[in-house]
Amino acid sequence: MNIASTSDIAVAKILGSLADEFTRRALVNEPRFDARLLVFEARERSNNPDLRHLREEAWNMLLDLYLATRAPSVSSLCLASLGPYTTALKHIEILVNSGLAERVGHIRDRRKVLVSISNKGREIMDRHFERLGR
Repeated sequence: MNIASTSDIAVAKILGSLADEFTRRALVNEPRFDARLLVFEARERSNNPDLRHLREEAWNMLLDLYLATRAPSVSSLCLASLGPYTTALKHIEILVNSGLAERVGHIRDRRKVLVSISNKGREIMDRHFERLGR
């Protein structure tokens, strides 16, 4: 009897979490929900004094750095900007000068320059996404 009730509880928890997941997916797949989420994120970013000066190219690169498991090369980061290469180089400079990113020399190839998110940049991004509730 005890095993059955434990099993019933486990099944109820699984069904409950499946229902929660179904509801979440239904909301997330609604286009208007997606649009509201994007607007909310953009407003939060514009209200953040550490991020409001970044244009879309720099924001795209900062997101890429935040998600990266290894520091990307300058060339790879320029691709992540989704903008022209020369514009991306200017935005890398902005990220570095504002302390959000740092240039790092490649361990084996001195010709390569890598860019990584700085500790300050990671803390700012962590706080930003905590405010978004994600």
